[in-house]
Amino acid sequence: MLFRVLAGLIGIFDFMNGLSMVLAPLDWFNTTSGVIATGPFNSHLVTDVGLGYLAGGLALMAFAVQPSWRLAAFGASAFLSFHGLFHLIHVAGGHGRNWGTDVAVAIPALLGIALCWPKREHAA
Repeated sequence: MLFRVLAGLIGIFDFMNGLSMVLAPLDWFNTTSGVIATGPFNSHLVTDVGLGYLAGGLALMAFAVQPSWRLAAFGASAFLSFHGLFHLIHVAGGHGRNWGTDVAVAIPALLGIALCWPKREHAA
């Protein structure tokens, strides 16, 4: 049950982040720590990533409500996890000017996929 509650909380965070990216990409770009340092504003890119966050957030929230959605949440969390790993690789490569933001992106993403990792079914 604790895994599902945590997955739901991460899902709400991811969904809200994605919603802000999709509905107000320029505002999201200008107010999110460290984003401006990544290059010029690209509405298409921010919206694309926002849609990934919406999908991941929805799937994690669905798993929180209905455990049978574990596999869907796992799949949708893959984008979030790869995105988080990219941020960690960025820091490890010496581009850690905004390492706090990079780590803050990675931790919930990796925790989310760990929480909905498929369980091995026991044979009857």
